[in-house]
Amino acid sequence: WQSQGTFVDSPYQKAGSATATTTCAWSVDGQFMICQQSANLNGTHDTALGIYSYDSAANAYRFFNVHSSRTTTSTLTVAGDTITYPFSFTDNGKNVTIRTLNVWKSPTMYTWRTEYLTDGGATWSLMGSGISQKSSSP
Repeated sequence: WQSQGTFVDSPYQKAGSATATTTCAWSVDGQFMICQQSANLNGTHDTALGIYSYDSAANAYRFFNVHSSRTTTSTLTVAGDTITYPFSFTDNGKNVTIRTLNVWKSPTMYTWRTEYLTDGGATWSLMGSGISQKSSSP
């Protein structure tokens, strides 16, 4: 997958461009989708490992994002053609929620939009947006 987009200035992201290459494959037992990502965010290189799973007992999709310095997890929301990745943290005593929405336009293309809120759900503010397309190579 090849991704590109643009971030805007926000308290949690600086304005600039973003590109990424993501390669995914199923685990040997077919229980996990494992994705390696190499990204360039505002001129800074970043790598991550994403692990997707399905929790049948909870009827929930889970996402684990592993960086060299941190690991985050979230329960994904799937509604129609949109997958939402939520993440929350505390910043100076304020609860902050960041979400990325992947809206599938076809089996080989989706748009993404990352937003944040600090007011409990009333106002989502844009952090960045872009497009991801499946590469023609394997």
